[in-house]
Amino acid sequence: MTPLSAGPPNIINVSDAANHHVSSVVISGSAQGIVRGLILAAVLSQAACSWQPESMISANRGADVDLKVTTERINALGRVEPRGGLISIAGVPGARIGEISVCEGQVVGANAELFMLDNYGELDANCKMIEAQRDEAKTLLDLEAKNDALLRKELDVEEAQIQQLDPYDRQAYRRKVDALRDAGENASIDYDRLIKLKEAGSSLVSQQQIDAQKLKVSSVQAELDVAKALLQKFDQSQKIARQKIEIQRQRAAIAAEKGRLAARIESLEASHRAALIQRDRAVVHAVLAGRILRIFSRPGETIGTQPVLQMGDTSAMDVVAEVSELQARDLDRAGPVTMTALGETLHGTIDLEKSGRMVGRNSLFSLDPTVDADRRVILVRIRLDQRSSQMVANLTNLQVDVEIPLGPPRRVEPVGSAPADASTVNPPQPPS
Repeated sequence: MTPLSAGPPNIINVSDAANHHVSSVVISGSAQGIVRGLILAAVLSQAACSWQPESMISANRGADVDLKVTTERINALGRVEPRGGLISIAGVPGARIGEISVCEGQVVGANAELFMLDNYGELDANCKMIEAQRDEAKTLLDLEAKNDALLRKELDVEEAQIQQLDPYDRQAYRRKVDALRDAGENASIDYDRLIKLKEAGSSLVSQQQIDAQKLKVSSVQAELDVAKALLQKFDQSQKIARQKIEIQRQRAAIAAEKGRLAARIESLEASHRAALIQRDRAVVHAVLAGRILRIFSRPGETIGTQPVLQMGDTSAMDVVAEVSELQARDLDRAGPVTMTALGETLHGTIDLEKSGRMVGRNSLFSLDPTVDADRRVILVRIRLDQRSSQMVANLTNLQVDVEIPLGPPRRVEPVGSAPADASTVNPPQPPS
């Protein structure tokens, strides 16, 4: 290949690689002037077409901003649910369902019976058994109280006997002792007199009389000793009787058996309350008035992690929309919400107080393959108006398309700065 040769300033060299020839094209000075004129004319024409007055630029710029604000919105997916939420009703895990008292679509009142476990009869029998034991203990306690009252009366009678009747017995014993003491003294005097007469040599006193009198003194002394012993025994028996009465009164006051019965009754009362709670848990009631939306279990099945049924108050419906976390800050500019589902248009307003405040993974998926399937969203609650609520009252969990229009963004003025006017933002341009 013949290398390209460097030509003079006004010559363009073109190499022919196939024939190894070099041809030269010479541009004359007049042709160069024509080319320069054409280039200058093209530049001026482009500048003329692109230039606009400043007022027109400002007007066009404002028009672009207004168009962006009026068309700014948030599109999301949502689901329909009762305003009070979808309530899942379950029972004791591991228990078996005995009877279901409601059916799907049925409207129930608050505290209405929903279903019953199969061990309700056993729990009810246990309650009745504990109740019978409690009643028996109460009956025994009443009998013990009556027995205690009788014992107190008996002690009162015994104490009255000691205080009122026994003094007469003691007085009789005392008089007998005194009489025997006097008789003994008299017998001793007579015996001494007979002895003196005998010693004086009197023939009127025989030895037989002296012996008889001596025997009489001994007999009287023996009877006196017995009477004193009986009197002492009587005094001691009264003292013991008073001590027994005091001990019985203390025992009646302590009432150990009554205490045991009272403690047993209290224990049975606690057991009865616990048994009633267990029995009541076997019957599940509605926590609020609403409609039975779905029943997951049937009689005879064992309760697991899945709820037995779901219910909700469908008199007022809401839509829970899944809004992207990137658009959560714009919700304070949201206007009336429009939703579409099944060819119908729904209307509502956002309830920011009841909306979620946690970011999580989406649970609704769009049919559009270009939409991200895995998104981070927050749950926004939308209150439907009365007409829209009635339209979807029987369509819980219906998926709807949500369109949330946004108002103009709020402008935050710097602190201490004066508001800018049109003359400072767009100063007039001097004519060119």
